[in-house]
Amino acid sequence: MSKKKIVHLLRSNQFSGAENVVCQIANLFKNEESCGMLYCSPDGPIRKAVTERGVAFYPLESFSVRAVRKMIDELQPQIIHAHDAAACVLATLATLGRKDIKIIPHIHGNHPNMRHLSLKSLLFFLLSCRWKDIIWVSQSALDNYAFSSFVKEKSTVLPNIITLPEEVIEENETSDKAFDCLVLGRLSIPKNPLRALKVFKEVIQTYPHLKVAFVGDGELREDCLQFVKEEQLEENIQFLGFIENPMTIVEASRLLVMTSAWEGTPMCALEAMSRGLPIVSTPTDGLVDLIEQGKTGFYSDDDHLLATSIVDYLSDPIRYQELTENTKQRFAQIMDVEGYQQTLDALYKK
Repeated sequence: MSKKKIVHLLRSNQFSGAENVVCQIANLFKNEESCGMLYCSPDGPIRKAVTERGVAFYPLESFSVRAVRKMIDELQPQIIHAHDAAACVLATLATLGRKDIKIIPHIHGNHPNMRHLSLKSLLFFLLSCRWKDIIWVSQSALDNYAFSSFVKEKSTVLPNIITLPEEVIEENETSDKAFDCLVLGRLSIPKNPLRALKVFKEVIQTYPHLKVAFVGDGELREDCLQFVKEEQLEENIQFLGFIENPMTIVEASRLLVMTSAWEGTPMCALEAMSRGLPIVSTPTDGLVDLIEQGKTGFYSDDDHLLATSIVDYLSDPIRYQELTENTKQRFAQIMDVEGYQQTLDALYKK
């Protein structure tokens, strides 16, 4: 029996959460004789990140119907696993009239444009008749979708998982520095880093020696740097930019802080939990499912309460140690890697 060829289609040429998920999936299936996987997106920095993780990469000339059709002609895939709404729409338009290619949409977040009647949510709904299965990263992403009642029967909720080595593979120059708080993710509107900075400003008023690391880059970088300069927080806050393997920084940090406007099941949160970092966060989507309130961290939509919890956790070593142990146990409970792979395998074989 010939191998089933599965192409993962993504829009971005930068490495972030959804891109990390695809690499995790591809590596889970790398020894499977029944299928072979390729990563497909516009070319850019993503090529290096993907290939270094042992995943085959196909560069799109552009994120367009024409480019996807060219990819299909060359690769002849049986399945296109399309990640997020734009890729789902593009894959469907590129395969109109073809019944030999299965499209599996995979929604990685609870985007505001999908929660109400919009061009994006409507187009996704109209094309859904072409799909037999839809994957959602969290129950809230499915429940909040504007047309959820029409697609629930063909939907599967599949929270993200990660597989990590026991040790950090590579060192970097900041490995000997200790950070009280870590913000891990793109400096972009969904992650809302300026809100995190305002929380840290309040924390510093009562915990003046706070050390914070921001790992990631994005369109809000200059705004964040300007805020830190204007508030004279340079001694407390460092922006380290994008780091290929952030786990050394994770291990050098005490808390993960997230102030996202919306999320799915963030990979950065799972990475932090794997190393025992409690999470202080806004109550967005999958984070509410990950955090056990008061046991593995804290979530609130009140910035003052977020700041207070950070100070409390950092100021009480015994309490912090309890949170760390609870977080490691929670991570072990929710990481069902075998079940995750079995669910995907069943969808691929349908």
